Amino acid sequence: MRSTQKPASSLVALSDPTGLTIDERNQFAWLMTEFLSAMEFLMQQYQAGNVDEQTWLRWSNTIDWWLTFLG
Repeated sequence: MRSTQKPASSLVALSDPTGLTIDERNQFAWLMTEFLSAMEFLMQQYQAGNVDEQTWLRWSNTIDWWLTFLG
């Protein structure tokens, strides 16, 4: 059975943010704020020595990948 569900707003926002409703834009902004805040906290914990280098590098590379999207 095929799903009629819309793609996740975050995926739509990355490819065509103009197609989002105001509510979806707000949700995406909140999602990105929370994600980047969590990554900032992780970086601070790594710098303080509370997170091992392998974990930090994995998430650092993930952040780098997400920031390659246009927009």
